[in-house]
Amino acid sequence: MSDRPATRTALITGASSGIGQATADAFAQAGWRVFGTSRRPRPHRPGVHMLQLDVRSDQAVIACVSDVIAESGCIGVLVNNARMMHTGMAEETTMEQARGVFETNLFGVARLTNAALPHMRARRHGRIINIGSAAGWIGEPGEAGRQHHRRQHLRRVDDFRGGCGVPSGFGVCRSSNGGTPAHRHDGDHDSGPGRWSDPS
Repeated sequence: MSDRPATRTALITGASSGIGQATADAFAQAGWRVFGTSRRPRPHRPGVHMLQLDVRSDQAVIACVSDVIAESGCIGVLVNNARMMHTGMAEETTMEQARGVFETNLFGVARLTNAALPHMRARRHGRIINIGSAAGWIGEPGEAGRQHHRRQHLRRVDDFRGGCGVPSGFGVCRSSNGGTPAHRHDGDHDSGPGRWSDPS
C-alpha cells in the first residue's frame, strides 16, 4: 500500500496518449498516485497504473471507480479526458457516428462524474477537471461532429457547477485545448467518408 494521502489519488481517462498521457505523467512526477485509463489494454508506465475502461459502458465505469477507491481509499482528482473525434462534413456524418461521439465525449463525462461524485461529496473533498476542445467554439470545415459535442460538453460543465450544490473543499473546472499530434494521428481509422480518431 502507498503511504501517500488518499486524497492525492488521481483518475485520468484517455491517459494512453496526448494530453491525457502528459497529464497523468505530470501528476505522477508531482508525487500523486495515478490511475490512467484506456479503451484498449496498455502497459503501465512509471508512476501510472493503467486500467482498461470503455467510458461508453455504465457497468465498466462503475466498476473502475469502485476498484480505484477500494485500492487507494478515494479519488482526489478526476480528469475526464477520454474522447473520440469524427472529422467529416455534416452530410457525411451518419447518426450512428454522431451517437458514438456523444457516447464517449459527453455521456462518458457524465458517467465518470456520476460515479465519482458521491464519494467526493461524502469526503467533502475532490476536484473534477473536464478536458474540452477549442473546436467547440471555433470550428473548422470538416469538424461538424467535434464542434457540436464539445460545445455541449462545456455547457454541461457550467450547468453542473451551478446546480450540484458544491460543498467546501470541492471544485469543478474545465480546460479547452487545441489539437495535439496524438489526437490527430493516434488510433485513426477510416469509417465511411469521414475520419475517426480514438486515442483512448
